[in-house]
Amino acid sequence: MKFVVEKGIPLVGDGRGRQKNYPFENMNVGDSFAFPKEIRVSVARAAHYHGKSKGKMFTTRAVDGAYRCWRIA
Repeated sequence: MKFVVEKGIPLVGDGRGRQKNYPFENMNVGDSFAFPKEIRVSVARAAHYHGKSKGKMFTTRAVDGAYRCWRIA
């Protein structure tokens, strides 16, 4: 197999980590976001681990048949 070297192709992204799925970094205490029922376990786990690593607290709740995640501390 032969590879072709190309010049002038811009680098995409900063190369650190992966794209964030949830907006935890942008949330202040009292902020929330809605999410579908199908991903409730994933959101709850992600909120727990993000909060643990960043010193923040989140909670998820069912509200009128929908689901939301709040930053509480």
